[in-house]
Amino acid sequence: MFKNILLGNKLVIIIILIIMSSSASASLTYIDHNVGGYGLVYDSTQQITWTQLGELSPTAYSWGNTRTLVNMVNSGVYYGVSGGWRLPTITEMSTLYHELPSSNSNKTGVQVFGTGSNDFINIPFASYWSAYEIGPNLVNVYFFSRGTYVTTLESLHVPAWLVHNGNLAPVPIPAAIWLFGSVLAGFGFFGKRKTA
Repeated sequence: MFKNILLGNKLVIIIILIIMSSSASASLTYIDHNVGGYGLVYDSTQQITWTQLGELSPTAYSWGNTRTLVNMVNSGVYYGVSGGWRLPTITEMSTLYHELPSSNSNKTGVQVFGTGSNDFINIPFASYWSAYEIGPNLVNVYFFSRGTYVTTLESLHVPAWLVHNGNLAPVPIPAAIWLFGSVLAGFGFFGKRKTA
């Protein structure tokens, strides 16, 4: 009986290792949410999801008005997701800048990160608001045009780009059911061997 339990535990460990190894892939992955021709991009390094089009609005706003827009977005549905959107931090934008494979220091425009037809991020603006106020009326702005940030006044008009924590890709339920069924079949197989 102890031997059968060990075999069952080994099977579970092997399945867990297969799942873990299959989820370790490229740091940027396209997610199809087709909103105006654009989807989402999951960043597994930072465990956040970016909008594929790097703009909250084609118009730049002050930091206060941008926060108001973020609150409005979170009161409805944005890219098929209700709530949880926020401005990225300087660290998150810097990490994305360095994850993009382009050797050019100016990462504005379309940046391709994979071989698929949708493996790109469109960064239409040179600079973006960061998430946090760092002093009275002062906020950091990240420049994708050069990979640096500066501190500026909240009253200036700067574009915004939203992110969401976690992976917004739909979970493939049929694959999960298949996996669970195979584990149950394995337990049944080992259980029948014990009684025979």
